[in-house]
This record gives sequence, structure tokens and C-alpha cells, in this order.
Amino acid sequence: MKFTLGLLLGAAVGGIIVHYLDSVEGYALRRRISKDVNDLSDSFSEMADTVTEKAKSLIGKKEAMPEEERIMIVGITEEPLP
Repeated sequence: MKFTLGLLLGAAVGGIIVHYLDSVEGYALRRRISKDVNDLSDSFSEMADTVTEKAKSLIGKKEAMPEEERIMIVGITEEPLP
């Protein structure tokens, strides 16, 4: 009984959503969501590029440093801890 009620309720809600999205307002909503998702994707892509560039820059700076300074920055020594 609960399963049937849930199935009917889900079908009704799904039908209402499809009916709304098929209207003019629904079309405008889908276009706006699509634009927002594309903008967000572009923002994440730009952020990933920036992080990659900064990481490469830091790696390059670290490799150009003398060994003693690299150990101080990273906090790693070759001596075992007591």
C-alpha cells in the first residue's frame, strides 16, 4: 500500500514538473540554468588553471632553492625522530 501511494505521488509530482518545464516559463528556466551551469564550469576551469600555475611556480621556486632552505620550508629532515 505504501509503495503504491509513493509511486502515484512520485508520478504526480513528476508530471507536474514536466508540465511546468514544457511551458514558456519552464523553457526560460532551463535556459537560465544552462547558462548558470556553463558560467560555473568556466569559473571552475579558470580557478583550476590558476591553482595549477601557482603550484608549478612554487615547485619551480622550491627546486631553485638550496637544500637547507627546502628542508626548512617543508619541515622534513633526513634525521629520524627520537
